[in-house]
Amino acid sequence: GDCDDTDAKVHPGATITCTNKGDANCNKIADNLEKQDKDNDGSSVCDGDCDDNNPARSPDFIEIPGDGVDNDCDGKKDNLVKCDCTAGINEAQAADLCIKGVTVTRGGSPSSVGVRQGAYGVIKPKLGCGFFTVSTGHAWSSSVQKGSEMGPGGNPVTTTNCMTCTIPSSSKWIHPGPAGCCESRNENDAAWVKLTIQVPKNAKGFKFDFIFLSAEYPEWIQSSFNDTFYAVQKSKALTKVQNISFDIKGQPLTVNNGWFENPSSATQSLTGTGYDKYGSSSGWLTTTAPCKPGEPMTLTFWIHDEGDKVYDSAVIIDNWRWIASKVSGPSTIK
Repeated sequence: GDCDDTDAKVHPGATITCTNKGDANCNKIADNLEKQDKDNDGSSVCDGDCDDNNPARSPDFIEIPGDGVDNDCDGKKDNLVKCDCTAGINEAQAADLCIKGVTVTRGGSPSSVGVRQGAYGVIKPKLGCGFFTVSTGHAWSSSVQKGSEMGPGGNPVTTTNCMTCTIPSSSKWIHPGPAGCCESRNENDAAWVKLTIQVPKNAKGFKFDFIFLSAEYPEWIQSSFNDTFYAVQKSKALTKVQNISFDIKGQPLTVNNGWFENPSSATQSLTGTGYDKYGSSSGWLTTTAPCKPGEPMTLTFWIHDEGDKVYDSAVIIDNWRWIASKVSGPSTIK
């Protein structure tokens, strides 16, 4: 099978030089034409594709654990990258979003947002060493009953471009409107983290875990004091910019959701957080949503006080993972 037995560098399986006009690997294709993407995965041999006959392998892909394939061409199969166990991590890395091309921006009081490595009280990261929080008070505080005044508020629709609830409600504790809407009014102690993400070329969806905690439970259920958490996604996979973390009735996370636990330790102990003494939590929940392979996508984690400026609430985000198969949704489950 040697196509030039006078040259030791020319033989089947030889390493090619992508500027060479010859055929070093004897596959009847000039080396400089090996930029042809034979498996249509977006990369050629000259782009670093380690197997141009397998559309599940490309250097532009992320690893999909459990499929027995080296998806990202790093020489390892099913290896799960961890990026939250070193110093200086940002919110994306703390949530296990370990790809290049992620930009993190923050809003509200700087002390309302924070990365943590290790446990918050007894709450431990779902994966790796860290997670991050967005709070209406001081991040990771255990003094949550009366909370803190954190400065100016904000409007979730204006900030995130989320679709607005269309029906004003006389029942102030209800968030009326279609599934995934955001309320269009200025609220107190708003804080947010926005992730701008270059979606990997083999990702069709994603998941993340979160736990919503509030000192307003149970005294202020069905009242005008209705702290709210949104996860607002902008993606070509959705027909509109919308909140993707909501309950079975399409309402965003508040103390009025049936997921709030009494006792607070029903599925996740809150000892040491302050919410074990004053309040409760949803327990850990999982949001799943679709995305378009290779697209730029934004996801904004937003929280605010409502009706007052005290009684803190917080959300903790962790355990991001990509999905290579088609995803319906968005949806949130326990």
